[in-house]
Amino acid sequence: MTRSCSEGGFSLIEVLVASAVLVFAFAGMLAMYVSLFALSDISEKYLMANNSLQTEMEKLRLMNFSDIPSLDGTTFSIEGLPAQDAVGRIEVGDYSLRINPKETLRRVRLIVCFRHKGQIVIGEDKNLNGRLDSGEDVSPHNGRLDSPVEAVSFISSL
Repeated sequence: MTRSCSEGGFSLIEVLVASAVLVFAFAGMLAMYVSLFALSDISEKYLMANNSLQTEMEKLRLMNFSDIPSLDGTTFSIEGLPAQDAVGRIEVGDYSLRINPKETLRRVRLIVCFRHKGQIVIGEDKNLNGRLDSGEDVSPHNGRLDSPVEAVSFISSL
């Protein structure tokens, strides 16, 4: 029995090549799916950190103006994240306006650093103690704690 050239179908090699292409395509899609889960997890932590930061900023705005400087250097916890995996810091400074020297502004800077997946720390506070320790001022070397999750606001005495 001989096979006629007019019969349709795929050879074994064509089927193996097509299968290999599909396996590589599915492997790439699986890797992308895993990466999306990781990005979703870290974005959820960024959202919790930002929400806590905004809550703390609103608390500061409701405080008596003269009490705000006492919070300089204090820390706060991040709602939704374990205390050992996240810390927020408050920094307060004074500014006077040239237009009205009697009016004083408080420059309030809030910084949040947190641990992702138990090892990677987002922000410069690598030991999450709320202070800039030796070796933590990475980039830029500016002598202050930096993080991608931070906010600055000015609060007026009037």
